[in-house]
Amino acid sequence: MLKNNSRTNGCDAMLNKTQLKDRGWTDGLIRRLLPEPAVEERHSYYHGSHTVYLWDESVVLAAEQTEDWAKTQNRRKRAAEKREEHRDVDLLAAIFTVNRAAKRQRDLAQNFYQQRMHGFAGSSKRRKREYYNLKDRGIMAAHQAGRLACTFRHGALYLWQGEGYSFHSTLKPEGLDVPELPLSENEEHLFIEAKPKGAREPRVQDAIEKLEVLEGYSEPVTTLYERAASPERKSEPRTINCWNCGLTGHLATECPDEEYGRVSQ
Repeated sequence: MLKNNSRTNGCDAMLNKTQLKDRGWTDGLIRRLLPEPAVEERHSYYHGSHTVYLWDESVVLAAEQTEDWAKTQNRRKRAAEKREEHRDVDLLAAIFTVNRAAKRQRDLAQNFYQQRMHGFAGSSKRRKREYYNLKDRGIMAAHQAGRLACTFRHGALYLWQGEGYSFHSTLKPEGLDVPELPLSENEEHLFIEAKPKGAREPRVQDAIEKLEVLEGYSEPVTTLYERAASPERKSEPRTINCWNCGLTGHLATECPDEEYGRVSQ
């Protein structure tokens, strides 16, 4: 039910919800600190109608002088400052974050594939490649800025280290010979487990933006590097079970069981 279908004469200036939000109000603050709207106006148009809610400006100004309003705005200001700090991501921290995100996408792609969810598997695989490309872009920029060095060959990958960080990559400086770092016992291929995002780890979107823009760094010269073949982790062979006789190693259509053979003919 409408409280008013028009603005009454003599009332203060009125503010709608859009104007309130321009002043820093949220839906939660409106419900908590303001009374019911003084006016509700129904606006009709070709496809339907909507209601505009209006509050007296004097009531809004009074609410903005309360301690609750001040505390809320201070919290929002601190949160905005914290978000701004996160956006200024160090280059090596950005590489670290995107590298971890790529490994998580790698595992997601594998899990989706095993569940025959091929669309999701393809999306995760594409995201994984995008992240690894950004990681290599960051490694090249950090190397050319003197912050990373290619120190070892570890399995089929090269190890880059600097300032407490270490990354594996198929990249290495062109013509550089590096010593071999042996794999662990009984390990044929280097495989690094994915880890969940840490509490102090930068946001993935901020890390991506840093590696795309490379603010404060020169665009890397890609011709100074060569790339090793990317290692592939072989999947375990699947066991085939015949649903007709229950034995392994053949399909039901190839089953030697005489009774099934007669039926199939």
